[in-house]
Amino acid sequence: MAQSLISSLTPFKGGNENFDFFIKQLNNVAKLEKWGEAKKMLVLKLNLKDEALKFLVSNPKLEEIDNFDSLVKKLEEKFCKKPNFEEAQRQFNNLKQKVSQSISDLAAQVSSTTERFSNPNNSEEENIVNLT
Repeated sequence: MAQSLISSLTPFKGGNENFDFFIKQLNNVAKLEKWGEAKKMLVLKLNLKDEALKFLVSNPKLEEIDNFDSLVKKLEEKFCKKPNFEEAQRQFNNLKQKVSQSISDLAAQVSSTTERFSNPNNSEEENIVNLT
């Protein structure tokens, strides 16, 4: 591919923007362009700005991490605030299809709202909750 898709990535600033979406986009570009682990790490670090960049450079141990998934986990711990159960239930109960919203967009919104409370790692712990 002559033109890299790196420039299409929106930097993660560490604020309220969606970190999961940022990582998903980065992984999609990495897969499409067949990046190795080192390039994924470099592009991730180059696309951290503001609070996210301050967090990275103010923690020397983070700079030493050479595994992409490990660094992503540390960033998630810092910037991805998990809503409490009551907040998640409120969000779920307030989901309604908007006039111009497709069913697939509504399904994606429902999925996004509920995925934080599923058991993605198939752990032994009971962390699945009933949102209805």
